Amino acid sequence: MTIIASLIDYNAYKLIHIVGIITLFMGFAYGMKSWSKGAAIAHGVGLLLLLVSGMGMVGKNFAPWVFIKIAIWLALGGALVIVKRKLLPDLISWIILLTLGTAAAWTVLYGRGIFVSI
Repeated sequence: MTIIASLIDYNAYKLIHIVGIITLFMGFAYGMKSWSKGAAIAHGVGLLLLLVSGMGMVGKNFAPWVFIKIAIWLALGGALVIVKRKLLPDLISWIILLTLGTAAAWTVLYGRGIFVSI
């Protein structure tokens, strides 16, 4: 166990992860209303918090569902382009974003058992 991992409690990682989710979606909401650097900063900070806390919670146990979570994280990172350039109507963008968020939550809650080898 590394020094940093032993200093931070699992519940602290969960709290940082929740703050990252809030910050990420706050950046999306702010970007849909009126675009500014604040939206991009909130989006980037949220993604960084999610990545750091997620990897801290996983540790060295990289299961297949973790790669699905990373793919969802990349999709949420790229979704900023859809929001900024108004490629889709706001309602469709929100449906896509909420679907990605729901898929991430489902993967960690229920998807762990899917990839168990027989």
